[in-house]
Amino acid sequence: MSFTKTINEKYVACAAKRVSEEVRAKYRFIVFTTTAEIPHGTWTAVAKETNGYFDLEFLRIMEENNKSNMEFRYAMIFEKDEPVAIMAFQFLNFDLLGASSNIKDDPSFITKLGIKAAGLLGDKAQMRMMVCGNCFLSGENGFYIKQNKRSRDVILAISDAIEQMRKFPDLSKKASLILIKDFITNEIDLVNDFKNDNFHEFAVDPNMIFHIDENWKTFDDYTSALKSKFRTKANRAFALSKEIGIMEFDVAKIEEHLSKMTALYKQVEDYASFNLSILNLNTYRDLKKQFEDDFIVKGLFLNDELVGFMTGFVNNQQLDAHFIGLDYKLNRDFGIYQRILYEYIQVGIERSLKRINFGRTANEIKSTVGALPEELTLYIKLKNPIGNKIARPIFQAIKPNSYKQHSPFKGNDKK
Repeated sequence: MSFTKTINEKYVACAAKRVSEEVRAKYRFIVFTTTAEIPHGTWTAVAKETNGYFDLEFLRIMEENNKSNMEFRYAMIFEKDEPVAIMAFQFLNFDLLGASSNIKDDPSFITKLGIKAAGLLGDKAQMRMMVCGNCFLSGENGFYIKQNKRSRDVILAISDAIEQMRKFPDLSKKASLILIKDFITNEIDLVNDFKNDNFHEFAVDPNMIFHIDENWKTFDDYTSALKSKFRTKANRAFALSKEIGIMEFDVAKIEEHLSKMTALYKQVEDYASFNLSILNLNTYRDLKKQFEDDFIVKGLFLNDELVGFMTGFVNNQQLDAHFIGLDYKLNRDFGIYQRILYEYIQVGIERSLKRINFGRTANEIKSTVGALPEELTLYIKLKNPIGNKIARPIFQAIKPNSYKQHSPFKGNDKK
C-alpha cells in the first residue's frame, strides 16, 4: 500500500480562496510534528534535488538540540499522490518592540512611526512567530519545490498551507507573526505572489559570497591575486595571529571544549544588534558526528587557551560559514576574526570548492577578503489585519546596513 493511501486521513485540503475549485482539489498537504514521523523516501524524492539543509538527519539534529527554545514542524505538499514540495518551520517567541528598537542609524519619520506603532501594541508586541526557514541559517531553507513542478499554483498551495499551519491545534500557541526567509532577490519572481496574501516584502543584509578561482590550488595563489594593499592586509593578519594555533576538532574535541565554545559564541551573539534565537552548540557536536568531514569545526588557541572557533558545512560545492566564536578582548591584538576569514578561504581552496557563503554580518570586512553581496528578500505578515497595517512602517524601515564594498583583486580599479 502506498504511503499516501495509508495516511490519507492526515491530509489537509488546500483552501486558498485565490485559486479555482479545480486547483484547490488538486493540492493537499501533510504536517509532521517531528522528523521521526516523516517518511524518508517520500521526503527525499523532493529533497534530493536541493541542499543539505533539507536532509532529514540535519533537520533531526537541529530539532533535538533546540526544541527547548522553539517548536518544529514540517510539511509536504502533494499534487494528487505525488510529493511536489517540502517545507520546514520553527515557532518561537518574538519581541516586535525589541526588534524595532534595533533599527539603528535611521532617524527617518517612518522609523520613528514604526517604533511608536510597536509600542502602541503593548503586550501584543510580544508574539509567537512562525518562521518558514531556519533561524540559524541564511538562505532559502524554508521550502523547496521540485524543479518540474514550479508554478504559481504550487506557491499558492504553500501560502495556504502556511496560513492553515499557523493555527494548528497541536501547537503550544498559535502564531500571530509569519516570516518566510530568505530569498535571493534576483530570483524571486515566482514567490512575489506572497505579497498578494498581505505579506510585506523587505530586504535584509546580503549574504557575502566568496567565489573561488578554479586556478587557485594553494592559499598563496589567492594572496598572489590580491592587490598589494590587500595582500599587505592579509600578511599583517597572519603576523598578528602568528602565536595562534589552529586545530581541527573531532567529536571528542568538541565535547572537551563545548563549554568554552558556548561562552565565545555568546560574545559574538551579544555583539550582534539582533538575533531571532540562540543556537545550542550541542548541535555542532551532533552535526560533526553525522556529517564527519563535511561539517567543519576548528578551534583557535593562544597559549593553549581556546580564544576562537569556526564552523562550516560543505554543501553542494559550497562552504557555508556557520556560527563562530571569539574573545573580543584579544581580537584587536591578535587578529582573530580576520584569521578566521582567511581560514575559511584556505579550507575552500584545499577542498576545491566553488564558493564560500560567509553569511550576512561584518559585510565590509568580508568584502576586503574578496566577498561580494548577494541580496536577500524576506516576507513577513501579522495575522491581525489591523496590526499588519500598523506594523507596516516597521517593516518598511528595515533596510540593509550600509557599508563600503571593497574590490581587493587585481584587474579591478575600485579600491
